[in-house]
Amino acid sequence: MSRCNNWEAVVTKFTSKLSLWKARLLSVGGRLSLIKSVLGNLPTYFMSLYYMPAAIRSKLESLRQNFFIGSELGDRKMAWVSWNTCLASKELGGLGIGSIHALNVGLLFKWIWRFLHNQSDLWISVIKGIYGCSGGIFGENFARSCHSPWSGILSMIKKLKHKGIDLMALCKRKLGNGESILFWEDVWWGNQTLKSLYPRIHMLDSHKDCCVAHRLPPHEWNTVLRRDPRGGIEASQFNELRLHIESVVLNSNPDSWSWTPNIHKGFTVASVRLLVDSHLLPVGPHATRWNRSFFRYDNYLAKIYSKLM
Repeated sequence: MSRCNNWEAVVTKFTSKLSLWKARLLSVGGRLSLIKSVLGNLPTYFMSLYYMPAAIRSKLESLRQNFFIGSELGDRKMAWVSWNTCLASKELGGLGIGSIHALNVGLLFKWIWRFLHNQSDLWISVIKGIYGCSGGIFGENFARSCHSPWSGILSMIKKLKHKGIDLMALCKRKLGNGESILFWEDVWWGNQTLKSLYPRIHMLDSHKDCCVAHRLPPHEWNTVLRRDPRGGIEASQFNELRLHIESVVLNSNPDSWSWTPNIHKGFTVASVRLLVDSHLLPVGPHATRWNRSFFRYDNYLAKIYSKLM
């Protein structure tokens, strides 16, 4: 689905849907509601499986923009405000429409979240058999000739990371019984691995792939270290490590994952969409102000006229 012609059905459906409505007969508020509720969700099925090419995203956003400003299909009409500004959240000076790209990313990353949480599912076993125990999401190499929806998701994660959006860094391990979280390699305490915090002790450990449960009491450190820590840095790091894990208490629940942007509610596509848009879309000088039941950009923008309903 990396070729644009594979997405022509989506573009056609988008265009045909627009032709059913007369943009000029609707108020700006009505057009805004339709864009949010209908036009932004038309290609959801495709976007939940495949990463949309940039050319298709641009074409669909252009169709949405033309409909919003009241331009009929094939007509050209002047836009008073950049469409990217309109896509931004209201808190950042936009209209809260949200970009198609951010929705695409959120729907695809939901598969990563399912992979982390539902380890017993059959499809996850298939992914592990092809891409490795962690599905390739933590950097394992996989065959370049492998073209699949999953490889597309992995490529998307890498592209976003290059743009400064590290979605995997927002997925944190939540300690339960400590049986599936790696003591040294996983980030389960603070924002760094214990391997990077205490490298000297990590080198002394004879079983570096151990889980958290095997390094907490009643397990004794003198049975797992190749030798006793010597003075200086080794002794200092060892004492700090013991103090570090002294307050850790395990429970009977299995280890899980938490979504740091919203720890209490957990992962949502909307939270990913908001995160991506806040990084990639322009930020206005002020939050969007509203006039009665209809939005109104202030005169300081000097780009859009005001309408009173």
